[in-house]
Amino acid sequence: MRDLVRQQTWDDALSAARNGAATLLRFGVTCVGDSSFRGATLTALREISLRGVVFKELICPREEEQDERWRAFLAWLNDAPTGELIRLGIMAHAPYTVTPTALQWAWQLASQRRLPFSVHVAESSDERALIERREGVWAHLPIAQALQKVPTGLSPVRYLDWLGILNEGVLLIHCVQVDDADIALLARRKVWVAHCPRSNANLQVGVMPLAKMLAAGVQVCLATDGLASVETLSPLDEIRFALRLGETHPSLYPTLPPERWLRMVTLDAATALGMEQLIGSLQIGKAADLTVFAVGAEKREPLEALLHEGKEAMMTMVAGRCVYLAEGVNPAKAP
Repeated sequence: MRDLVRQQTWDDALSAARNGAATLLRFGVTCVGDSSFRGATLTALREISLRGVVFKELICPREEEQDERWRAFLAWLNDAPTGELIRLGIMAHAPYTVTPTALQWAWQLASQRRLPFSVHVAESSDERALIERREGVWAHLPIAQALQKVPTGLSPVRYLDWLGILNEGVLLIHCVQVDDADIALLARRKVWVAHCPRSNANLQVGVMPLAKMLAAGVQVCLATDGLASVETLSPLDEIRFALRLGETHPSLYPTLPPERWLRMVTLDAATALGMEQLIGSLQIGKAADLTVFAVGAEKREPLEALLHEGKEAMMTMVAGRCVYLAEGVNPAKAP
């Protein structure tokens, strides 16, 4: 994946971003949090009026390159155009692709500019073996030299805390390979965790102990990850997969009511992006971001019908404007 990102041209990145943005509207997504190495997502979202937080992604595994990469990173952030629908965030990719110093720089910048901050962490056992013990198949990655200054015995989650990064509102992606001490720390620090169960399954990195995390008070939202590791960008597909995990892994996964799962892809997700005052629920004073699905509600409760039968949206609206209509839907009857 890292090699693919490095080889990707601007045109490649823009084409992929446009395809992803159009797909999100078709699945009823009104706001996206997306990590973007080249920044092409900014252009794609602006073109189709999709709301989003674009996390500029920092990858810097070698200390000898971090000054140069940091200057380029800052230059992009300083010049990046935003707008009413698009906000910027900062993502330090992962503990195994960003030096300890650059991780701290990224968090400090996000804090100073009051930007959302995100990092992938504790996704795989290989990552944990590298960070905690300097062992395993990743022990020879370029980051290994920079990690020599870091104490061993720290899990990836506790490593971020050691760096001073695990702070309230920080958005952590994955958190699959966590132990009880990690879970307690996540709850205590009041971070958010974006859980991507289909991606975790496809990459065979394990199953998040979601029941333990929710019981401990960890703030968890549900996310799809990208098309490199999942089949669709549908939040409803993600929920349906999570429901099946509850059947196959009852010791790890809780049984949640439909409204709780729906909240994890709406208001919880909005809160994780720092946008709960604007979006995430249909409420007076909030933006008119909504989507319409056709489901057979006469056979089920409406929310249950949506989670089991909802496919593609009939209409998607952002900021009170219809930005997507399914084929066959009469535009004269759309807002």
